[in-house]
Amino acid sequence: MAIDLTDGNTSRHYTIVDHADLDFPDGDWSFGIWTRVDDNTGSQHQYIASNNNYQVTNSFNLTLREASLSSPNAWFLQVQDSNGSPNQHEFVGTSTPGADSVNRLVVVVRTGGGSGACTITLWICDEFGSASNEGSFTDNTFNDIAGGTFYIGQRADGDDDRSYEEHLGGVFKGNFALAQADIEAIAAGQMPWAFGTLDFYLPFFAPDATVFDVIGSHDATQVGSSWAAASAHFPVQSGPADGSGRGVGRGVMRGVG
Repeated sequence: MAIDLTDGNTSRHYTIVDHADLDFPDGDWSFGIWTRVDDNTGSQHQYIASNNNYQVTNSFNLTLREASLSSPNAWFLQVQDSNGSPNQHEFVGTSTPGADSVNRLVVVVRTGGGSGACTITLWICDEFGSASNEGSFTDNTFNDIAGGTFYIGQRADGDDDRSYEEHLGGVFKGNFALAQADIEAIAAGQMPWAFGTLDFYLPFFAPDATVFDVIGSHDATQVGSSWAAASAHFPVQSGPADGSGRGVGRGVMRGVG
């Protein structure tokens, strides 16, 4: 199953308590989230993931631009590292999902860093489809992003005009760089832990008060009321319970399978 934040949402979201595992290091990392868009009317950004306010030091914000906004119906990424405004980057993705109700994997990948240049790329991949490079930037001095509490479905400052209104499935982060072929494999059913060690994986099968991290202890806490019933699932999240390939089988170990 999946969760549906529902049209007109102004309060429903999840939070993950601040921890070093939630930081984005000065090196390789990947962040991914499953979503399905069925209504993007309006003139704001719907925040799918946020660890800080927009355009501030140590910020990561991934959004969907609504239909009446400039550059509408597009994915949007904003990041700023621990050095602050000199290392501020943002861009609008190239695809226009609209309200097409397609199951979609959204992934942000950083490659490189440390003493050399890094590149951060936004990828979109339809379920069982080919991954699309939505845009990227390269920076010779971009550092880590040491954000605070992580918000799924809301901007980190709680602005109720910036709530996500769509469906959400699995969310993950790991300190390794997924390649395009890896992203396409995950979109076809392979689990992301097959490509590296994850910091967390939250399956979001249903709108539970606590969504348990099937990797470690970074559970997500539900905020808001009047939650809709679980919506149609993302098929690639179903499968055998051995955790070896397809499906969030490892969730059985934490009581969410």
